[in-house]
Amino acid sequence: MGAARGEMEALGYVEEEFLLRGRASAYHWAGVDKVGPVAGPTAYCTRILVRRPADPMRFSGRVVLEILNASYGYDVSGVIRGLQPVMTANGDAFVGVTSKSICVRALKKADPIRYASLQWGRPAGRAVCEGSMFYGAYRRDAPSMISSPESEDGLFWDMYTQTGHLLRSKDGGGLLPGMRCSRLYGAGASQSSYYLNAYIEAFGREGGPPFDGYLPFLGSRVVKLSQCAGDLPEGDPRLHNRSGPTPVVLVNTQGDVSSNPIGRRDDSDAPNNRFRLYEIPGPAHASGMGPGGAPSPAHLQALGIPDGGPAASSLPPGMTDNDFPNRLFVAGAYLRLIKWVEQGVPPPSAARLDLDTHGKLILDEFGNAKGGVRNPYVDVPAFRYRTSIEGSGFAANRGTKEILAADILRKLYGAPEAYLAKVAAATDRLIQEGWIPEYGRDVIMADARSVRFS
Repeated sequence: MGAARGEMEALGYVEEEFLLRGRASAYHWAGVDKVGPVAGPTAYCTRILVRRPADPMRFSGRVVLEILNASYGYDVSGVIRGLQPVMTANGDAFVGVTSKSICVRALKKADPIRYASLQWGRPAGRAVCEGSMFYGAYRRDAPSMISSPESEDGLFWDMYTQTGHLLRSKDGGGLLPGMRCSRLYGAGASQSSYYLNAYIEAFGREGGPPFDGYLPFLGSRVVKLSQCAGDLPEGDPRLHNRSGPTPVVLVNTQGDVSSNPIGRRDDSDAPNNRFRLYEIPGPAHASGMGPGGAPSPAHLQALGIPDGGPAASSLPPGMTDNDFPNRLFVAGAYLRLIKWVEQGVPPPSAARLDLDTHGKLILDEFGNAKGGVRNPYVDVPAFRYRTSIEGSGFAANRGTKEILAADILRKLYGAPEAYLAKVAAATDRLIQEGWIPEYGRDVIMADARSVRFS
């Protein structure tokens, strides 16, 4: 995703790009528990990105196959932004698949020669439909959420499955030379979490290959199976994250729950329904993800998108970004999923965020959410965390934070040293209980040391 060669070399990794050709069908729901083809198959050619250890001996055998996010109209990786430190430490490989026709068009625009052979059309006989892959009126105001009548975004399901099977073949079908994928994890963030939830619902509830586990994060919704499909009725079980024998760990922020509680469900250890949901108090939808995962500045410039694009949109004057490091909790969930799949150790359940009878978050005296996976940012508070900004476009997904008044901080902790000691103790508990990786201590303590009592 625009990584500098030196950055990958320093990690002992290489980044490569491939084109994937095949044939894909569009699908529809033929019943509450039955999916069938509605058109196709038709030829396609999409793009694949691979980050893998340069030395095959370092490879863990583990691959994360991400549904690249299309919300900005070009490919973005939530997995790179959330999991790269833990994946590179493990020796895991990353594979990302372009997941929407709008991103294919963006690639062709950015480099017409390099991407000339990319192809994402509409199966013969398929109705012409602009439509959307989203149910109801969700995000119909965002052009990147609307599907083109020239294509069928529902072809992606076959692309994803076929990529998974390719990775499970010898040398990963050429994507992993000298390596063998022994464990394959599906992942997706934000809009791509909705896609992954729908994939699990429609194609993953029977279990079996190619996937061993799933990590959707930043969203509980599901999308349609094809862009011309109608809405499902409210309360339909297909909207509520039914799972199967393949373990699923879903991570949502406070912002995800406050804006969209659909898809919240109970945890389960049943053999045909293995599921965990973790809700994190404090972060907005896009808070505190790591660097990288987006196209290079030159690529964005070729698209006519200056200054980093929508992801870099500024906050209104006087507001401070909600930079809660949610990436730590996504990484912790990934490590729990690995133990569940590879060691048979089910992750612990966690309390849900507290909601009132109207479905609104219940806040503590400092304005922070109650319940959920407790953490130093809300249990040893120095800030009030907000998870949305009305009418501010993509910046709304980041939210804001407001430091507590100096007299409140002094009343709570007396002196900065006492505050730091409490944060350190809460952080140690978080790590010991497995909610975040070890490197999270440095992140949290650096944030705590930046707090000023005057």
